[in-house]
Amino acid sequence: MKRFLQLLQENLSEDRLSHSLGVARTAFYLAKKHLPAKKEKAFLAGIAHDIAREWPAERMIAFLKDKGYDITPEDKLNTVVLHAPAGAYFIRDMLRIYDEEIFNAVSRHTLGAVGMTDLDMIIFLADLIEPGRNFAQRQNLLIVSFQDLKRGMLLALENTLEYLTKKNKTVDSRTTLVLNYFREEVAKKDSI
Repeated sequence: MKRFLQLLQENLSEDRLSHSLGVARTAFYLAKKHLPAKKEKAFLAGIAHDIAREWPAERMIAFLKDKGYDITPEDKLNTVVLHAPAGAYFIRDMLRIYDEEIFNAVSRHTLGAVGMTDLDMIIFLADLIEPGRNFAQRQNLLIVSFQDLKRGMLLALENTLEYLTKKNKTVDSRTTLVLNYFREEVAKKDSI
């Protein structure tokens, strides 16, 4: 545990570490509501999710290439999204946390994925709704996420798309794919 905390401090600024603690606590409480048997796992994934967030793009790219990760042209346009898979590999290979669920939850926390597990959704949402975040839809997103993870994902992705569009930023095709997936998932729930 001491080595784990040391690596967090070596890789994260004080502000990013504070954010990660907020994500860990939020993930714990989301898991307590939706996935009680895995609340400790959610806490661990939450605290470590941004371990590669402040790495320079060159370091992330070199690290991921060394791991055999396929870096897409879209990744190169927005290298910040690479901190998720880089962090997952770092947690697995450097921290020796060989847990596939934690690996996947960390690697999917920026863009999401089709077929996300509850733990994946918990980390994705906790990253957005932790107490240190301040945006207009945060409170609504927090309420919806505690009620229903899939509806929380849909709202989060719709907010992301709206934000990126307003800022004239490129929308990653994977974001659109995941958004459409959650639209279908929520529509299925509504039709039951």
